[in-house]
Amino acid sequence: MIFKRTTSLLCLLLLICLTWQAPHPGFAAASTTQAKTKPAPMLILNKNTAAYLKKGVIPGFGGVQFGMTQNQIASKLGKPVSSFYHYGGKFWKFKNISYAGFNFENPYTGSNGMWCLLIGKEGLPNQTFADVKKQIGSAYEMYYNDMEEAYEMVYTFGKTRISFMADTAKAKITLVQIRR
Repeated sequence: MIFKRTTSLLCLLLLICLTWQAPHPGFAAASTTQAKTKPAPMLILNKNTAAYLKKGVIPGFGGVQFGMTQNQIASKLGKPVSSFYHYGGKFWKFKNISYAGFNFENPYTGSNGMWCLLIGKEGLPNQTFADVKKQIGSAYEMYYNDMEEAYEMVYTFGKTRISFMADTAKAKITLVQIRR
């Protein structure tokens, strides 16, 4: 009887050992790494947005503001990792924010500080023009932009212009452009 019980327990233990899998070695490392990294900035739209943009500060981007150099922004968002061109301007992407591009070469003034920012839909997820209007008020202008092939809703706060773009007037926003 004792032998039968012992054999059953050993078989059960063997079955557990054979079917159990240790976590993948990269899993623990990925979890630890994710816990250490800050979440990517998100554009904040609320009753204070206009005041921030008038001052040249991008709300939700940890103190990033117009006129900052590439090195100053890198100190906040990680080193530059890639670049792309949009209508002839060179935009830089930074390590901690893959869906935004920063332009530092203003063709109008010749200055080298950040003057234009493009934010992809990930920086303002699941928002429509109606949502934006609820958060920051009525737009200055709304029209179909033939060059972008998108509907564009534009606000001006002091020297700062912010444009929201979507495929249709009721679709989710696909791109935000903020420039000074």
